[in-house]
Amino acid sequence: MRRWLGGFLMCLAGPLLAAEWTLVTQNFPPFSYPQGAGVVAANAPMAKAGGPFAEIIELACKRLGHQCQLQVLPWRRALDLAETGKVDGAFALLGTPERERYFRLTRVLVVTRYSFFTLPGKTFDYRQPADLKGMHVGVYGPSGTSLTLEALLQRAAAGTLELETDNPRVLRKLLAGRYGEHGAAFMNYDVARHLQRDLALPALREAGTAQVIAYGIGLSRTRVSEADFQAFDNMLGELQRDGSLAQILRRHRLQAAPEVGQPIAAEPGVSGS
Repeated sequence: MRRWLGGFLMCLAGPLLAAEWTLVTQNFPPFSYPQGAGVVAANAPMAKAGGPFAEIIELACKRLGHQCQLQVLPWRRALDLAETGKVDGAFALLGTPERERYFRLTRVLVVTRYSFFTLPGKTFDYRQPADLKGMHVGVYGPSGTSLTLEALLQRAAAGTLELETDNPRVLRKLLAGRYGEHGAAFMNYDVARHLQRDLALPALREAGTAQVIAYGIGLSRTRVSEADFQAFDNMLGELQRDGSLAQILRRHRLQAAPEVGQPIAAEPGVSGS
């Protein structure tokens, strides 16, 4: 009787021990976006997140028995909520020393790259910062992408950039020839290809990779314990090993990161794909 009662009480306690997390992201297709799509305005209420990162997190939470709410907000609001501990985490994140002050960062899940794009037929190819001499490059910013481009231009002391309010504007201006004879766009490769498909834009030529990058998930240091973080990160590792993560990313035409300890390299793109 005592054994049965003890087991019964443990069953009752089990759901109470499950984590209830809220994680936030931005409208950042193809990695994350509001279910039903659409642009999130600066003062918009939260929208439920969709996309590959949401699917991965939901599967990991389901296997752990967690209740996870995934919401889309304008990025500055989302990041502020996560950094100040008002929510439990944020995705998709680049791992930086600054981010590690606020987050326990998971293993990387998706590999992509920052690339230059030109109109078909142009001869510009990027291999080193000196190749940017005389180029005028459109980029969305302020953003991590624009900061990367600024650093490249400063190293070469050559070329100029033009900040735009969003990535679609960058591509449309490039296609219209608004950046001039020596114009280019600088953008996340997968974002550029997604926009070309989604907006039915003419094909652009990838003219070189500047940096391979990888995204993961950040859990709040003030809200999520080290033990809970490790359990979550270990579950992400299980999704990598059993192929679930790669299967999700494949459906979204994205490249899965290698398991921990293996080198990270983005696969080369195919112009016009």
